[in-house]
Amino acid sequence: MEAVFLLLAALQQSGSLLGFPFFFHNSTIAKGGAMSLLPAPDDQGIITLKNGIIINRKLAHEVFRLPMESYLSKSKLHSLVTHETHAPQVIFVPKGLTPGDSWHRIWIAHAAGTDRREVSERVYASHQWLWENLPWIYGPGPGSSGSKIDRHIERLTKTHPVRVPHQRSLLDTGGNPFQDTADAETVLRTEIARILKKQRVGVPGQSAAYWPRVARTFYSTFHGDPVEMFRRFATISDILAAKNSKNGDHLDIPGFGPKILSLLALFYAELGLIEMPADAIPIDVHLQRISEALGVIRFIGTGAPTNEMFEDALRLLFCEICHENDWSAMDMSHALWFNGKHLCTNCSANKAVELYCPMYSVCEGTLITKSYFLKGRWDTDGDRKLVGTGTISLLQI
Repeated sequence: MEAVFLLLAALQQSGSLLGFPFFFHNSTIAKGGAMSLLPAPDDQGIITLKNGIIINRKLAHEVFRLPMESYLSKSKLHSLVTHETHAPQVIFVPKGLTPGDSWHRIWIAHAAGTDRREVSERVYASHQWLWENLPWIYGPGPGSSGSKIDRHIERLTKTHPVRVPHQRSLLDTGGNPFQDTADAETVLRTEIARILKKQRVGVPGQSAAYWPRVARTFYSTFHGDPVEMFRRFATISDILAAKNSKNGDHLDIPGFGPKILSLLALFYAELGLIEMPADAIPIDVHLQRISEALGVIRFIGTGAPTNEMFEDALRLLFCEICHENDWSAMDMSHALWFNGKHLCTNCSANKAVELYCPMYSVCEGTLITKSYFLKGRWDTDGDRKLVGTGTISLLQI
């Protein structure tokens, strides 16, 4: 925990975090030593951040009690879907892997690392295929020697030229496809980049650039067992402090921010390998969209809020209210993720939403997610899908 206190001391000295003043309030210390970094709310339970984000903390306690009660009692939507039967990380387990075994730990760590701004089923289905057909990309195996690790990283980073014609989509003066192939660009592309792009994994270019660095860290620092990262560091804040460190303790895990680290922690906690860190909850598109639809979070600044702005504030909020209500962040994540996936998406075309959604009576309609997936931003001034206005009468799971 020393790293956390050093980080907090540095933040206090700088006077800001995530664009708003940093100070403690009465729920600063949570279970397991996690720190709450949200400012204290006003008398109405409202938190106003300098970046234009407004959080209704009092409302959050009230509305999120509804999905938690439904999830724990297995009523409404949760009478039809369960984590054990419908979660992508449970459905798409490659043949030959046993959930929780040494190879599965490294496989799911890489899969989670590419789960960004993408439909989760597509990500894990792609990784299932990759393991069953190209298992070498996941490394030489836990406990491998330094020479095997070096050969693996060399194979991941070796490049070969690819010629990309500039004029592919142009027409000549006669209106025919332009045939000059001399005007071409030579691109150096790694094998992992080609593989991830072909399988449409996450954001393939970015994921391919990150993959070798993350692989070296998993194998060299944690001996091929990414679970060790959560055993060595008590909280997500600890891991991020090491990731952002400028000294010899730097943890090179590009792409693993609060959301991905929380997601991986959730997977390992589901398998009984670790306890869920007290400051971990994966705030993906579903939790962000639901929070906005319920009025828990709003943006009053200029421009369009990024998904990171929503994510950073909501992760701290969810950790606080889960702690104060003695709720499991893992249960909360499952409750809202399934609700968002099966009900919030196209809710306006599904009359069964009223029957199955525990938050139907307090929902103001969800934002369109197109801008989120294309640009990583929320179009808060755009159209809003209103609930219960469609014609479909049956919920299809």
